[in-house]
Amino acid sequence: RKSTPYAAQMAAEQAARRAMEHGVRKVDVMVKGPGSGRETAIRSVQNTGIEVTGIKDVTPVPHNGCAKFVERFGADAMKFVNSPVGKELCLRGINAKVVQPGTIRTGDRITKL
Repeated sequence: RKSTPYAAQMAAEQAARRAMEHGVRKVDVMVKGPGSGRETAIRSVQNTGIEVTGIKDVTPVPHNGCAKFVERFGADAMKFVNSPVGKELCLRGINAKVVQPGTIRTGDRITKL
C-alpha cells in the first residue's frame, strides 16, 4: 500500500539515490500532510548519505473560510507576492510552519526551499 511508512521509506530512498546520481549532496525536505511515514522518509534520506539541512512542514492549514487576500494577510503581503520576486517564489497559497526553530530577526533574508 502506498500510505504506509514502508512505502514512504522506499519512495524517499529511491528519490535520494536518483538525487545522488545527479550530484546532490545536501537537501531541504518539505513534508505535507499527517502520517507515520514522514519521519521514516526523512531518516531514510539521511541514511543514504545526503545531508538534510532543513525540514519544512507545508501541510495546508484550514482558515475561517475564503476571504480576500488583503483582508487575511494585509496590503504589504499583497504587494510582496505580486512583485517580481514574490511571483518567482510562488508564495501565494502556501501555509508553512517552522519545524526546526532558529533565530529570525528583522532584516533577515528569507528564501523558499
